[in-house]
Amino acid sequence: MATSFKAEPIDENTFLVSVAGDLDLSSSPAFRRILEASGEIGGQLIVSLEGCNYCDSSGLIQLIRTAKQLGSRLRIVVAEKSPLNRLFNLAGVDLPVVHTLETAVLPLRPVVPTEF
Repeated sequence: MATSFKAEPIDENTFLVSVAGDLDLSSSPAFRRILEASGEIGGQLIVSLEGCNYCDSSGLIQLIRTAKQLGSRLRIVVAEKSPLNRLFNLAGVDLPVVHTLETAVLPLRPVVPTEF
């Protein structure tokens, strides 16, 4: 399955990037470009990985880079039972992960990292 990205505004202050497929070495450059362009818009950026089946280190690096650049303006949506939670835990990274899009669009406030 080819990886696809969809970028769309949710409201005047929130932009959503959705990923379907795998985040790997072949899709990582496009993922980086869309994250950079979306982050430059301002406001909150939500990255939905609900449709992401696999993420390797190249995709993880893009998420970490974006988290460092945007700080509290970023939310990453990962389904509660997704194997990506295990990846983030094993990598020891502190990403602003939430488990539902509804939670991600709540007014900006610090997200407490989830223990996996």
